[in-house]
Amino acid sequence: MTDKIHVGFLISGGGTNLQSIIDASETNRIDAKVGFVGSDNPKAHGLRRAEKHGIPTFVVDYKSILSGLRGKPLKKLVPEDFDLESALSKQGLTPESLFH
Repeated sequence: MTDKIHVGFLISGGGTNLQSIIDASETNRIDAKVGFVGSDNPKAHGLRRAEKHGIPTFVVDYKSILSGLRGKPLKKLVPEDFDLESALSKQGLTPESLFH
């Protein structure tokens, strides 16, 4: 038998697809093991689903991070060689929209 592939999930909500993968891996219908679940939403129900199965979880709560940065110039928060405008435009964000 081969080793199971370890997979991780990034979720933002209920985690119904995550639950399907957990169930399939636990019943050996797929050769995978869920190694972690991360979310940008601390209230995502999928985190609870993972915890019920002993899967490590983490949260990066961008809303609280951004609120802590209010009033601080973004340019001073990133390395000099980081293209902030490019990164924000790829996410559909502008510096102005982050703080208003």
